[in-house]
Amino acid sequence: MSLPKKNKIMILFLSPKSRWWNRILKSPRGIKQVDILAEADIAAATWHYWKLGRPIDEGFAEEVFRAVENTIKAKQYGPGEKEQILDRIEEIRDVYFLPEPGEHLYDTARRFGMDISTAQQIIDNIIYDHWPVFPSLLYPADQTGRAQASQRLAAYGGAYRMWMRRGSEWLLCGLRVRYVLKIRRGLVIRCKLNVPIINREPNYPPYWEYDGFLRVLSNKVFWMFEKRNYSHRGDYIHFITDIGEVLEQRMTFVGTYLTTGQDTDQTIVSSDVMLRRLREEEVSKMEEEMHSLASIVRGAAAHDLDRQLDALKTARRRSGLSDVAE
Repeated sequence: MSLPKKNKIMILFLSPKSRWWNRILKSPRGIKQVDILAEADIAAATWHYWKLGRPIDEGFAEEVFRAVENTIKAKQYGPGEKEQILDRIEEIRDVYFLPEPGEHLYDTARRFGMDISTAQQIIDNIIYDHWPVFPSLLYPADQTGRAQASQRLAAYGGAYRMWMRRGSEWLLCGLRVRYVLKIRRGLVIRCKLNVPIINREPNYPPYWEYDGFLRVLSNKVFWMFEKRNYSHRGDYIHFITDIGEVLEQRMTFVGTYLTTGQDTDQTIVSSDVMLRRLREEEVSKMEEEMHSLASIVRGAAAHDLDRQLDALKTARRRSGLSDVAE
C-alpha cells in the first residue's frame, strides 16, 4: 500500500506549487489545480485515482506531456523563452520514463523549481489524507488483499494469554485477534489487549484496554496497540514477535515489546514478551477471562515464566526461528 514513484513525480509536476506553471500559463492570478489539470487534459476523477495510488498508464503519461507541450506552443513568450520551457519539459519527461529507481524524487522536484520541504509536504498531505499513518499495516481492499487478510486471520485469530516482563515480575494480559476490518483504503486485522494496572487505585478497573492491529511481514509479526479512551498522556504498546511455533498443541510466540511505564514520568520500558494461543475448547472460557485474567505475576510463578522463556529462546536459537528476543 504505497504511492508509486511515477505518481509522485506526476503529482509534483502538476502541482500549483511548481514555479514552472506560473511561467507556462502566464496567469496574473494565482494558479489553481483545476487550471493545470485542464491544460494537461486530465479529468478530476483520474487525478483522484492517481493520488490514491492507481498506477499511471505510460501511454496516458505521454499524452499528458504532449498536452502540456501543446499548451506552451500555443502561447506567446519572450525571445527564446518558449524553447527554454519546452526543453525543460522534455527533460522532465525523460526523467519520468527512466527505469526504476531512476533519479531521486527531490532532485526531480528541483527541476521544476520546487524545494525539498514543499515536495515532502505535498506528498505527505496526499498520503495521510487518504491512508492511515501506518499504511504497511493494511492489506489492499481488493480480492487478493481480502484473501491475504483472511488467511492471516485464520492462522493467527483467536484468544491469547500474553506475558510482558517488567523487571522481576510479569504482567499477565488477555489478548484477542478478532476480525478483519475495512478502514480507509484497506483492510486491517483488529486486535484487543487488556493490561493489568500495576498500582491500582480504589474504584479503578483491574486493567487498561488497548485497541490495535497486527500485520505479518516476512518472518515477523508486528503488533501495534493504543490505549482506549485516549488521554493527553499518550499510551502505546508495540511489540515484534517471531511467526510462532506450536508447542504442547498451542501456538507460542516470543518477542520484544516497547512501551512507557504506568508511573508519573512514563518511563520508557522494553523487555520480553510471550504469547500463547488458547486451544479452541478454551476460547469460550477466555471470553470471561478477558475481564478477569489481567494480573501481576510475582515470586515463584514469575521465576517459572523466566525458565519457560529461557527454554523457548534456546529452542528458537537452535531452529533459527527468532532473533528478536535476545
